[in-house]
Amino acid sequence: MTVPTPDPSRKGTTPPPPTRKRKTYDTADDAPPIVNDDTWTKGDFALVSSDNVRFRVDLVHLLSASSVFRDMASVASAGGNRELHLTDDTMESSNVIKRFLFLLIDAEVDVEDLPGNFYHLVYLAQLVVKYDCRFLKTVLGFRIKDTINNGTPGVYTWVIGAIMDNTDLCMAAMYKPNQLWPLSAVPIDAMRTLPKVHCFNPHSFSYQWWSFIPQPYLWALSRAWVLTGGLTAFAATFRDMLAEAKGNC
Repeated sequence: MTVPTPDPSRKGTTPPPPTRKRKTYDTADDAPPIVNDDTWTKGDFALVSSDNVRFRVDLVHLLSASSVFRDMASVASAGGNRELHLTDDTMESSNVIKRFLFLLIDAEVDVEDLPGNFYHLVYLAQLVVKYDCRFLKTVLGFRIKDTINNGTPGVYTWVIGAIMDNTDLCMAAMYKPNQLWPLSAVPIDAMRTLPKVHCFNPHSFSYQWWSFIPQPYLWALSRAWVLTGGLTAFAATFRDMLAEAKGNC
């Protein structure tokens, strides 16, 4: 399965994230028309993404995904509406909803395109957390873990694991050898970092990256970095700091 994406991943850069600001319209007539996705065309229910793309899917799949979807679908159906309109411009865009449906129906996700599609995978992780799709969190975690053995810096995997509160995934990413940023892998929206800088150095993260990471994970990583400099016992120290952070939450 290949999910089309405009990301210039083959050039070794990650596109800047889209803004969360949602465009508003004076009347419904001013809004752009809803268009049908050309892959997800069959089903008794529809998800309409924040950028007005309709994805048809059998309702049973959404009902099995989480209790949140069950409640939302129940409200929509009670009003005679067989569509659920989503509004978040990042995690509920058509690029993310398409990935969500492939994950939900086929247990597939385009992890092989990291880091080029990093932001879309971040938003996918945020989506499954938002809707409490516990099984999909597990599936996505297993698929993302496949990237640890390729040449992608482990911090990409770590950030997604942190979003999903998957400590094992984060630990596996931190144990990966060769954790230095190659020049081509530094995110273009990151603070200016030098090639061969350790990719888990929190000072190299952009503000956007910091905003993705849950506070206990960010604090634990920062404290572990100060204590170890990313060297001996870095991952183990992170694990201990994370346990301390969660114990104080």
